[in-house]
Amino acid sequence: MHMNFSEDVALLSAHSVVSGQSVVSGNSTVGEWLIAPLVLLPVNVLQISVIFCCVLMAAMIWPQPRLRGLLLLLGWYGAVMLFNFLEETGLSSHIPSITPIFSLLLGPVFYLLIRRLVCASAQYRWRDVIHVSPALVLIPFAEQVQWVLAFGTLSQLVYLVVAAHLLRQYQQTLWAERSDADRLGLQWLFWLLFALVGLLLVDLVRLNLQPYLSFELRNQWYFLHSMLGFGLICLLVLRASRQQEFFDGFSIATAATEHRQHKEDAKAVFGQLSALIEQQKLFMQPRLAVADLAELTGLSSKDVSWAINQGAGVSFCDYINQLRLAEVQRQLQESRGKSILEIALDAGFNSKSTFNALFKANTGLTPKQYQLQKVQNPDSGRT
Repeated sequence: MHMNFSEDVALLSAHSVVSGQSVVSGNSTVGEWLIAPLVLLPVNVLQISVIFCCVLMAAMIWPQPRLRGLLLLLGWYGAVMLFNFLEETGLSSHIPSITPIFSLLLGPVFYLLIRRLVCASAQYRWRDVIHVSPALVLIPFAEQVQWVLAFGTLSQLVYLVVAAHLLRQYQQTLWAERSDADRLGLQWLFWLLFALVGLLLVDLVRLNLQPYLSFELRNQWYFLHSMLGFGLICLLVLRASRQQEFFDGFSIATAATEHRQHKEDAKAVFGQLSALIEQQKLFMQPRLAVADLAELTGLSSKDVSWAINQGAGVSFCDYINQLRLAEVQRQLQESRGKSILEIALDAGFNSKSTFNALFKANTGLTPKQYQLQKVQNPDSGRT
């Protein structure tokens, strides 16, 4: 999500002079600057609006500690818009342009943001400054726009891959330890990352085509790119704010280690766990976790997760959902007057959408179709 850079600034300044917009030169006095008319282009109005919205969203996010990583992103985008506004209106013509340097900060900002979202214990420390050190080192070379932007794009892609890997580890740990993984998951963040990568690649094309595009086309493309970038940020803030809870069992410092016991041992432990879960109908607890089973059995959470993974061949969340689906199917066949949603919630499902998706994936039918088929044809072999 690169913004405007020195090449465009020069063109915009020239355009401003032709259109009557005053651009402050190095020889201008303070008095001349104060009385000079400032004509704002549509893109400048957008920049002012974005800066205001970033401040407003930051104030809304501050009371939520888990979401404070978003402040980095809002601060980055607001600063980019501010520097672009100052450069394009000529208010900072006496200061060398450093806007390209911001491209080196976006990757670290997204990585630190996602690290804070997925790991409750991940606090920002002084050593995190190392992530912004390339931007600080390259400030004297900011005038080498294309080279700085190329390095910035590479940095963004690398950091986004690392952030996606961290998010994937979070999802895997969540599904291995919680039966309500769908409620705590961050799958939506994967899609936002993919959209961001697409926007970065399109912007890379824009930057390389700049010498061959007319001023009007470049200005319109930049305006559209800024709108899409800000739209993604607003969507990220909105979706993160609506996330009711986050999974706190993921730790970056805890390295995943393979269990060294034999698979036969896992099956024996799984047999005992399976009997306990089914006899006591523990799967009907909407927020059942591996830690709950560990407390009941005296085993460690790692042993419980390992036994279910090896014995059932699926994650803890998938295994519990299989038991819930079997319970729902049994009750649908009995048809005791309960609604399908009531049956699903009683069986332990947390949401209607998750239940419907899993039921269709496992049976090939919607719950209503399945119920009608069983009532009309009770000897059907489909289960």
